[in-house]
Amino acid sequence: MTIRATPAAYTWTYGDGAARTTADPGAPYPDLRVTHRYERKGVYRTRLAITYDGSYRLGRGGPWRAIPGRVTVAGAPQGLRAVEATPTLVGY
Repeated sequence: MTIRATPAAYTWTYGDGAARTTADPGAPYPDLRVTHRYERKGVYRTRLAITYDGSYRLGRGGPWRAIPGRVTVAGAPQGLRAVEATPTLVGY
């Protein structure tokens, strides 16, 4: 038997009371596909939880069959420091 887990949803908890669930896992900077704006500077405890759909098959050529239900795995909280950015006009 072969079992596979496929990510179905990503729940981003930002540590300031806001959360967002997406089908997009995000990407490293500078792609910015999943973003969040903090209202105040400070240190926040952020977390990502991934929800998986499961399926299985018997033998190497058998059809894939869905496993009922979903499983969510919460990642460990991570500290994130939000800093204040000051826009600066420059002439070229």
